[in-house]
Amino acid sequence: MFQTQSLHLLNSQEIQGKLAAGTSRPALLAKDAAPLKDRIRKLYITAFSREPSNDELATAEAYINRAEEKNRQQAFEDVLWALLNTKEFLFNH
Repeated sequence: MFQTQSLHLLNSQEIQGKLAAGTSRPALLAKDAAPLKDRIRKLYITAFSREPSNDELATAEAYINRAEEKNRQQAFEDVLWALLNTKEFLFNH
């Protein structure tokens, strides 16, 4: 079951479509004026029901900051996609 679920998440066009939608959480967070750290925390709380560690926060913040303004939504999509494909998410959900 775990392998099937992992493959589905890694290859799912449906999930990718939902993440890329204009009304998706990544799209809304990309447009949000809140501090970046707060927006990243929202992703972690949504995915894991917990705050990110300092290292996780720094990694996500650095990745999103490297994205140009026009690619900000894509950066948030990438971070959420990465969270959804962790063992922590797969084992808890």
